[in-house]
Amino acid sequence: MNSQPLLSICIPTYNRAAYLRECLTSLQIDGAWDQIEVIVSDNASTDQTLSVLEDFRDVLPLRWIVQPRNLGADRNFDAVVAEARGEYCWLLGDDDVVIQKSLNAIKQELQSSKPLVLQLGYIQGSSKLDHLKTVLPKKYGLDNSGLLLDIAAYIQAQENISIIFAFISSFVFKRSCWKHSESAKKWFDSNYIHLYQVHTALASTGSPIISHLKQPSIVARGNIANNITANVGEIMWLDARTLADVCCTIYGGQHSIQKAFGELFRRVYPIRTITSVLAQTLRPIDKKTTSALIYLGYSKFQLKLAKWLGKPYLRNLAIYFLTKK
Repeated sequence: MNSQPLLSICIPTYNRAAYLRECLTSLQIDGAWDQIEVIVSDNASTDQTLSVLEDFRDVLPLRWIVQPRNLGADRNFDAVVAEARGEYCWLLGDDDVVIQKSLNAIKQELQSSKPLVLQLGYIQGSSKLDHLKTVLPKKYGLDNSGLLLDIAAYIQAQENISIIFAFISSFVFKRSCWKHSESAKKWFDSNYIHLYQVHTALASTGSPIISHLKQPSIVARGNIANNITANVGEIMWLDARTLADVCCTIYGGQHSIQKAFGELFRRVYPIRTITSVLAQTLRPIDKKTTSALIYLGYSKFQLKLAKWLGKPYLRNLAIYFLTKK
């Protein structure tokens, strides 16, 4: 292997031995592995994760680290990137699988375009990887070479929040983008350290290049519960707080960025969805989340109405009307 590989595939994992085996099995390349390394950071798993890694010791250019205790997702992401030696890093979800020939396409694109970020499309799958839909990034706000001319236009055009760097498997980035400084530690426990890191790099890099592949590169496994998705609506509230914070702290509250994040968020989560979640959970929206939703363009009247419809005595009535076709 070269002293510095082109690409480090960085896989954070915790207690997903069976899925990890599928993920590692999907890593295939035509030709030599001399420019690619695979690194796994095991977040103190208690299942058969180490046994799975041993099975791939001689199959892949693989090395791994084992955390002495569970660090949480963000610190584990940071730890696996810190172990990387490649010019580029790909944080790959341990439950996702790479589509055949995608690694070759990624390698070729990195070599030819030398982007700051390579955006990857994906196939949204079920828990059993049945194909549900294909998501490809839109190229608005870029010139023909991938030069980012208008970050607001790029954000606003995307189909969902995952594709603006919320979904770890959907992008490859220059390792130099990822900061391990004291200031970056404020993103620990946000559940979105990767999103903060990439947007910080885009905002601070002159003339960044974002390149794309024409075909999806991975199948994203859906419906896998974690500490966020286990609670109805929690990912929606997290997305609202995160996007509002990214706009304020990284982009300085630029109106065009605020508008872009807001239009994307409201398209993904219309007020009908917010009302439905409140009606199902009977949990009020906290002040920080309410402020974030207003920042993203919902009116106070809309939110008051949504909260009113979410009250216990209106729950069944709200669910009836909101789910009626």
